[in-house]
Amino acid sequence: GALGLNATSFSSIFSSTNVISNWNKLNLPYEENAFEIDMTHNDNKTERNWSLRIGKGGQIVSFIVKPGESIANQATKTSIWNDLVQQMVAVQTRPPKVNG
Repeated sequence: GALGLNATSFSSIFSSTNVISNWNKLNLPYEENAFEIDMTHNDNKTERNWSLRIGKGGQIVSFIVKPGESIANQATKTSIWNDLVQQMVAVQTRPPKVNG
């Protein structure tokens, strides 16, 4: 159905984002295979609209905001499928204590 304002929705129905995403020609045949789900938010302030495409491995495949796509790890021919998504990492400086 139609998505109302100030609402977030989820869809598992594939539709290409290549018009915005501009997939590298080597990766374009795999766009549908990478797709798992779209999460979309429509806001009454259109500058706050966004679409987050998540892949089958739980990775962010695409993040589209008003100015364009801010995460496009499929668009670079020199680093095909390189993970360009920013991720948080925790570092432990001492080994954990083991009882026993």
